[in-house]
Amino acid sequence: MAKGVNPYVVTLSYWDSCGNLCHACRTVVAAKKARQKEVAEHEKVVAENTRLKADKIAAEKAAAELAAKQASADKAAVDKAAAASAPTNTLGMEFVKISKGDFQMGSPASEAGRDSDETQVAVSFSEDFELGKTEVTQGQFKKVMGTLPWVGKKQGSDW
Repeated sequence: MAKGVNPYVVTLSYWDSCGNLCHACRTVVAAKKARQKEVAEHEKVVAENTRLKADKIAAEKAAAELAAKQASADKAAVDKAAAASAPTNTLGMEFVKISKGDFQMGSPASEAGRDSDETQVAVSFSEDFELGKTEVTQGQFKKVMGTLPWVGKKQGSDW
């Protein structure tokens, strides 16, 4: 083939006496068709790869969103459980839930160092209630009651 000649261009000057393309021209036409087929198949592969990449990105995004929703739901459940187990009031005081039921309050007779007035008594709670987790501070008392009854009074070491 001549230098600088495009092998995909077929000119009508190569027809033989029977009206058929010459061997060289048939080869060029076949090569052109084969190349077009290769290009079409390559374009299909590229399109499929592009679709697969887009599907993968969409799946990863959906998985990330689901994980974020699950994490949020898990955090909400933990927060709810924490709130249920340690409710607080407007002063930030924490409370613990005391479930209804029966128990023995006081020291058993067999306890070492027990005083004679520490007898056991049966206690029964018919409803659940909440009890402060710590002692009430003077600041909390003042905010709730509006008074300072300890001011001016002698305070012991355990006050």
